[in-house]
Amino acid sequence: MIKHFLTVKHLPYGMLFLVSLSSSIMPPLIGPLFISQYGILPHESQYFRLNAYGFTVGFYFIGTIIGSYIWGAISDNVGTKKTLLYCLVGSIFSYLICIYALVQISFVLFMLGRTLDGIMSGRRAVILAALSQLKTPKNTVFRVAELFNAGGLLIGPILSSLVLSYADTAEPLYYYSGPLLVVLFLTIINIAIIPLVKEDRQTSQINLEEQFHLKKIMKQSVIIEYFFLQMAWYLFYIAILPFSILRMKFNSFSIGVFFSSLVLAYMLFLAIQKSLMRTLYFDVKVLALVVLIVSLIIMGQVNAQLMFFTLLNIGVVFSYSLLNPHYTTIISKISNESNQGKILGIQSAVNAVSSAIVALLSGSLMNISLNLPFYIAGGFALLVFLLVRLKSNG
Repeated sequence: MIKHFLTVKHLPYGMLFLVSLSSSIMPPLIGPLFISQYGILPHESQYFRLNAYGFTVGFYFIGTIIGSYIWGAISDNVGTKKTLLYCLVGSIFSYLICIYALVQISFVLFMLGRTLDGIMSGRRAVILAALSQLKTPKNTVFRVAELFNAGGLLIGPILSSLVLSYADTAEPLYYYSGPLLVVLFLTIINIAIIPLVKEDRQTSQINLEEQFHLKKIMKQSVIIEYFFLQMAWYLFYIAILPFSILRMKFNSFSIGVFFSSLVLAYMLFLAIQKSLMRTLYFDVKVLALVVLIVSLIIMGQVNAQLMFFTLLNIGVVFSYSLLNPHYTTIISKISNESNQGKILGIQSAVNAVSSAIVALLSGSLMNISLNLPFYIAGGFALLVFLLVRLKSNG
């Protein structure tokens, strides 16, 4: 299997790995950078720092909303290689702005850099569109893509946390630029890979009929389910970091190890997914949703029990290991091969809309209670479950 994926046509998997690695380096940096008293807002209250954290994450996802569909459409019209080059060069500029912001201790500049990186994050949809052209069953393509994606997510937090192991001490703020320099290097490697990528270019023209089709796509039940599912995910994802620091008393290194362990569990579940689906005699999507609902709602009642907290987190990643490839496959099949950039760009944009909404509200929610986002996430997962049951009964 490894030899099968070491061919030129499978290079986009490697690029996806590097993009995911780069992206996963950032959360362990941003958490301490905003929440720590030695971070980018040293003289502000915890209330202000939590809101600033939420807004910075939110503006990143607003950038993603703008970039995802646009870069997907550009990819369908000018090709994968040119589009990836534009995205990756733009990302380099965003990292340089963030590094400069840390040197100058400027919250506004840092948020600007993160927003620009969000706009350039459409590179992931472009890579997935390139992979969807492979002559392999889509469910297999997207399951393997999730494995490579998870591989980057596994290594990134540990790498970032090793660099930031001093984060609880009053080091100069520009020391936080270490992870950003690593991300900059990884992006340059990705740019060097672009000329080697084989491009099966199928362009399309945007016309009135296609715009009407876009409206129909956005109203499909699978898109609505996916939106609610991502609302649940991002409520969990954005809340878990402050919860780990403030309630579970994790330091930067503990956060990196914990999150990487969860990603390792996610990869394991992805790897055994085929066997699991053959073994179970009922709908695995329903199983995943039930486990997700229970895990999120009970997590809202956790106090400081580490083992229980860990098991509930494993329940969440188990559920998404089944749900993510399933929904990506269904969404990809909505449109034809020449519009994969657009349809997967729509998926990324829906993802970003949900995450932006959550990020902009997360500060207020967590100031009410650190547990509240988990209860609301469980409610969204329950809503998806009800929609799925209504559709199957209808």
